Amino acid sequence: MDQEALLAGKTTHQQPIKRSVSTITIILASQALEKLAYFGLVPNMILYLTAEYGMGTAEAVNILFLWSAVTNFFPLVGAFMADSYTGRFPLIGFGSSISLLGMLLSWLTTIIQPQCDKSTHVCQPTTPLQLFLLYSSFALTSIGAGGVRSSCLAFAADQLQPNHTSSSCIATSALETLFNWYYISIMLACFLSQSLLVFVQTTYGWQIGFGVSVAAMGLSVALFFAASPFYVRFKCESGHSRNPWKLCRVQQVEDLKSLINVLPIWSTGIISSLVTACQVSFIVLQAKAMDRRTFIKGFEIPPGSYGLFMVISFALFLVLYDLVIVPLVSWTLRKPFRLGVMVRMGVGIAISVLCISTLATVEYVRRKRAREERGTNLSAMWLLPYMILGGISEALNSIAQNEFFYSELPKSMSSVATTLSGLNMAAASLVSSWIVTVVDVTTCRNWITEDIDEGHLDYYYWLVAGLSLLNLLYFVLCSKSYGTCKREVEN
Repeated sequence: MDQEALLAGKTTHQQPIKRSVSTITIILASQALEKLAYFGLVPNMILYLTAEYGMGTAEAVNILFLWSAVTNFFPLVGAFMADSYTGRFPLIGFGSSISLLGMLLSWLTTIIQPQCDKSTHVCQPTTPLQLFLLYSSFALTSIGAGGVRSSCLAFAADQLQPNHTSSSCIATSALETLFNWYYISIMLACFLSQSLLVFVQTTYGWQIGFGVSVAAMGLSVALFFAASPFYVRFKCESGHSRNPWKLCRVQQVEDLKSLINVLPIWSTGIISSLVTACQVSFIVLQAKAMDRRTFIKGFEIPPGSYGLFMVISFALFLVLYDLVIVPLVSWTLRKPFRLGVMVRMGVGIAISVLCISTLATVEYVRRKRAREERGTNLSAMWLLPYMILGGISEALNSIAQNEFFYSELPKSMSSVATTLSGLNMAAASLVSSWIVTVVDVTTCRNWITEDIDEGHLDYYYWLVAGLSLLNLLYFVLCSKSYGTCKREVEN
């Protein structure tokens, strides 16, 4: 981690510097393990629900959309709790413990589950206990995520203030470095979950695969609490709160105005998240119906692992942008160069239109070949254009949105600011669920079917592409109405 950038201007004492870097590292590692555990469950969950619980495709997809929506909504609730009442450390500790309980229940569902005939794909009716365990595991992991993800980044930023100075004093370079390392840790966790954990589930079964998620979450909890004596903590005490929301009504009104002002820009991230993050279940089904063989004889990439190509694209683009594009353009212009947050968001949204369009085209070709040339499957490598463009779109849009919210909202709302981009995922999941339900009903289940060769998943993708194009036009209008960002004025 870039120690000099992280602690620029913070302290002249070597011991506080080392402690701050160490505690930030532990916080980010704990967050990464929580992501590893959660995302280890997500990719193959569509296969788990359809194969082990006998659910239909549309039913299982809607359950997963709802799970995603709740998981991404609770961090906003947690952020308000952390900023106004509990403080960040207690909330992260509570959330990580609840998440661990949820992972344990997920593992229990692999033991107490309906009996299914693998040859006919017919399962016995689920019992109330089985459904209770399944839905409870979803609920607890969502509640736990609300505690962990709402405060992790803001709590890491607190470590840059060893003398409890104002968060506005954090150097821009330190903040940018922290955001970059935060996303690097998340991308690493996503890479491992979609490669290693999905491989374990596919090769060794659900019990061992889900058990790995439990172990990862247990390590996250242990790591976070082990470093508790060394954290910098800001407490929310009754009558002595450092939260300006409680100090005067005028400030509350101003804070609310700031939140309302960023909402139009925030809303543009809903469709972008729908494109890059809400198609996981459908892509797993696509990949399962495609040729997944590799140049390694006898090895096939698991259907749930294709998402790691988007993670790789995300990470490589960040490295290319920071180490090649920015220095090269700065050298050419003979002055420091950085794309503004609005520009990065706009380019990311534009790429998302192209991204989903490639996926629709690939699905059209795949379905046509599957129907006309029985026994001939299209190579799953044709999913890579979507993955590559999706990773670039996310790298531009998601990081820019996080920086935008953090710099535009008052410092008293720092926890809320770091969860707003995640709230896009919650809204996107609900919108996706609504679209799938409407499409399923209006087309008489002609687009989204149990056998995707008989459906028209490509039509669904083109519908999303149309919404993405409208979203791009909407963003242009919102960005012009908003004006200049504070971060761009400072730079």
